[in-house]
Amino acid sequence: MKAKRSIKPCKGAEWNQATKRWEMPAGQGWPKTNFRSKKRSREDTIYAQRRVWFLGMPENSRCPVAEAGLIPDLNGQILPHWRAATTIHHAWKRGKYYLDESTWIGASFEGHVWIENHKEEARKRGWLCDTTDTKERWVRAQSRFRGSEKNFQKRFDSFTQ
Repeated sequence: MKAKRSIKPCKGAEWNQATKRWEMPAGQGWPKTNFRSKKRSREDTIYAQRRVWFLGMPENSRCPVAEAGLIPDLNGQILPHWRAATTIHHAWKRGKYYLDESTWIGASFEGHVWIENHKEEARKRGWLCDTTDTKERWVRAQSRFRGSEKNFQKRFDSFTQ
């Protein structure tokens, strides 16, 4: 019985009769597919809408890393200064907390990079909660203290000491 060829997978692929497989010419790889589940696509749509709303709120519009004086200002000096939050930092790992706004922190791009590069310091300040201990402290602080981000940060620091 003659083996049927499958449909040609992409431009440039050649059928190898000996192996009964499609092969790509030397130096050309198979095209990459960008697979996203339907659930994640829906979540991304919701996330994009909530992100604009979240960063538009006054308490989330400033970067806490810049206010703490941990990144240089536009003159290159490391001083506390105001910088607009342009990205969302997920204090908890994104997974099931992807759309949970209580785990979001507004940050500038430079502030987000600082948090990712200085994980221990970020954990101490409450900007990164990726261990069981820091998550328990975050939950206790969130449940006890509500209000603006600045007041929350002061209260979170005093609560964790």
